[in-house]
Amino acid sequence: MARGTITKIETEDGTRWRVRVDMVDPETGRRLRPQRTYKTRREADAGLTQWRAEIERGMSVVPSGKTLGAYLEFWLDTSARHRVRWTTFVSYQRLVRLYVAPALGNVTVQKVSAAQIQALYSSLLTGGGRSGTGLAPRTVRYIHAILRRAMKEALALGLVSRNVTEAVSPPKAPRPPVKTWDAPDLRRFMAVAQGDGYSPLWLLAAHRHAARRIARASLAGRRPRPSRGPRRPGGADRATWGPVHTA
Repeated sequence: MARGTITKIETEDGTRWRVRVDMVDPETGRRLRPQRTYKTRREADAGLTQWRAEIERGMSVVPSGKTLGAYLEFWLDTSARHRVRWTTFVSYQRLVRLYVAPALGNVTVQKVSAAQIQALYSSLLTGGGRSGTGLAPRTVRYIHAILRRAMKEALALGLVSRNVTEAVSPPKAPRPPVKTWDAPDLRRFMAVAQGDGYSPLWLLAAHRHAARRIARASLAGRRPRPSRGPRRPGGADRATWGPVHTA
């Protein structure tokens, strides 16, 4: 348990009670004695108890004037540089210097808020790119991943009391459209695949897909639209219905 003291002091506003605790600066290793002032002895006793509990839980940090920009440069040089591939490190460095540092670099790392980071993402999406256009959601999600990793290490080092990026919602990554095959696509595929020995399996997959689609259409009370599928071996064309998902 961290050591602490309570001292009675006289000020221009009357008697006050000064609380100090022993802490260690996580960056320099120096011993520090930060202080807080209370109006009554009872408030000082309660404040000291809570402060010591916060220190034990890792929720209390040494007051620091280090900015987010300075911390991110420190993190890039001392951690990221040695833990990711060089090309990844260069991309980290570029995104931090182009988009994070200009907007939030001067904010004290202990005071940067989730709301500020959320506003940064919104700005980048709407017009924060270098050409005045918005960045792609994927790029903003990448920036979020960088900040989350950096702030996670700041929490482990005792520089901040919580990782504010955990309260931020990055943009959703757009899903690419699903590529489907129609009957002509399937016929072309079967024509190419007939000689590979697996053509019966591909044909079975196509017919099973058609059967599922017939069942769904029946449940919905509508008839499936037939289309000409691949020829049956040694026989006439067999009808299939609708697109077949790319294998």
